[in-house]
Amino acid sequence: MMKESIQATSTKMDVINEREKRKNNIILYNMSEKENIKESVNKLLKEISGTDLGTEVVEISRLGKKSDEEKSRPVLVQFSNYTVKNLILNNCAKLKKSLNFNKVIINHDFSREDRISNRKILEEKKKEIGEKDDVSKWSFRLKGVPGDFYVIAFKKQNLLKSPNSNVGNNDLLLKLINDVLALPGETLMFGDFNFPDINWDTSSCEGNDERVENRFLDLLKDKFLIQHINHPARFRDGNSDHSILEFKVTGFCCSAMECDKKYCFDLSDYINFRNALGVSLQCKN
Repeated sequence: MMKESIQATSTKMDVINEREKRKNNIILYNMSEKENIKESVNKLLKEISGTDLGTEVVEISRLGKKSDEEKSRPVLVQFSNYTVKNLILNNCAKLKKSLNFNKVIINHDFSREDRISNRKILEEKKKEIGEKDDVSKWSFRLKGVPGDFYVIAFKKQNLLKSPNSNVGNNDLLLKLINDVLALPGETLMFGDFNFPDINWDTSSCEGNDERVENRFLDLLKDKFLIQHINHPARFRDGNSDHSILEFKVTGFCCSAMECDKKYCFDLSDYINFRNALGVSLQCKN
């Protein structure tokens, strides 16, 4: 028993030490082999950070031997400190608009144990959702830091809710919300629901209970959803083009959400809504 305990402790220390050794590193994928790798990496880092980080780079090297002319080898980049690494990771979405590096993928330098652990929690999340829904309709993203990752699952479904939407489409909207809320995990919903007759100060609407606006309000109350935005959220040149609030974000109570997590969304007209939420939203440029 003592021997097994010592071995377990030794293994855990090895994992921690390996993680510490890699903590200032990133791995670049899809970097062309035709260019000088050090020059290319420095250009990439400058595009992301807006400044020359040459003095902060300790090492740049290709991993593995060249075996496929069509496939480039990953590139290891070691920084002098963790702050610079985070600067790059937090702003790497800028590469989507880059002419030269838009296909480059940036990730942590994971140890073997972290890769196994990440694969496990990803498969567990897929299995969990697969028991209630078609996994092929979902996208999965790992978020966090080595040793403390979690999975965010996204399901995208386009549903037009026009101001004059028909009964069938209204029913589909409410069913979609119900289906999403039945799935495991935290929930963050956002979209144009086009309910101009709802008074959000009192969370009420005139008319009978069968009116879609009142059914929508009942659903929010029954599922303990909260309206986080209470001001117009569409802006053009600093001015709102909506006299009433149509865009809304709802989710479980802020206290029930892990507020240190970052939820990533593409930059859009709705960039200002991140400041009104009880969670940290990291918008991609």
